[in-house]
Amino acid sequence: MDLEHLLFLTSKDKSTCIYYLNKGHVDQKVLRGSLKYFEAQLESFPVQRCHLSYLVNLNQVRFIGGHADGLKLYLRNVDDPIPVSNKYRSAISSSLQTLSE
Repeated sequence: MDLEHLLFLTSKDKSTCIYYLNKGHVDQKVLRGSLKYFEAQLESFPVQRCHLSYLVNLNQVRFIGGHADGLKLYLRNVDDPIPVSNKYRSAISSSLQTLSE
């Protein structure tokens, strides 16, 4: 899988579900390993933790939305928004601002 097609990763039991674009459609692959393991493997790419259960490819973020209930990331080709927990809010906002410069 080409990393430019990576959308996001989420934890699922003791595995990680990887969502990516495949010929214009969102596919998923479940791999054994923790989200923390994949976070370490992808540290040189613009992939960042935004929630206890999510890593997101910052290059795929279309816009940030949300209200008092928290921030949400809206990704290209993904219908459901990705939550951003308060713990990661500042880091995500800063990284997205840096990418847009």
